[in-house]
Amino acid sequence: MGAGSIVEWRDEEESDISVQAYLVYPDAHVGRIMTGVVIVPDCAGFRTPYVCTFADKLAEQGYKVIVLDLPVTTATSDEWTNSGTFRKWKDTAAAVEASTVRWALRCRDLLKQTYEVQRVGVLGLGYGAEVAVRIASSFDAVALLSPTALPPPSSSTTPTLLVTGDRNEYIDSSKVVHALALFVPDLCSSS
Repeated sequence: MGAGSIVEWRDEEESDISVQAYLVYPDAHVGRIMTGVVIVPDCAGFRTPYVCTFADKLAEQGYKVIVLDLPVTTATSDEWTNSGTFRKWKDTAAAVEASTVRWALRCRDLLKQTYEVQRVGVLGLGYGAEVAVRIASSFDAVALLSPTALPPPSSSTTPTLLVTGDRNEYIDSSKVVHALALFVPDLCSSS
């Protein structure tokens, strides 16, 4: 899977649910302040090689990283593209978003309390960006990569990086433009 390990805990509100995350950290600490990253991934959770590889690379740069697992799809890329699989998964994920938010905050707390991290950022990938926006004010920094949609941001002053393309069938560009206008009103106002 990667250089890290799987951590597991019981959900505080639904004790019959076991939550998993992928945890990886550097061999040695470099720098003055230990920084951590909570990654809220897209539909496949941490089980896709690129997500673990990305987390491993961040750890190589000195970050302690934890990747939250999400409901996993078994759809192939062809099934994903040519069916309603994405919409079904997204609807299911939206229905359990409160749990996902709770788990992401638990990952932050785990980094701070158990792994002595002073600053924690949140990185949302695809659908995970929607969750990251909702919890932005609880983190020191936010990065949103290829969000599938963006809810209106809270009145957070948390530094936020948004990276998206304009040609992706899973991304609603109009919602991204609307969210960007809310994030940075002066940038999107007409002159």
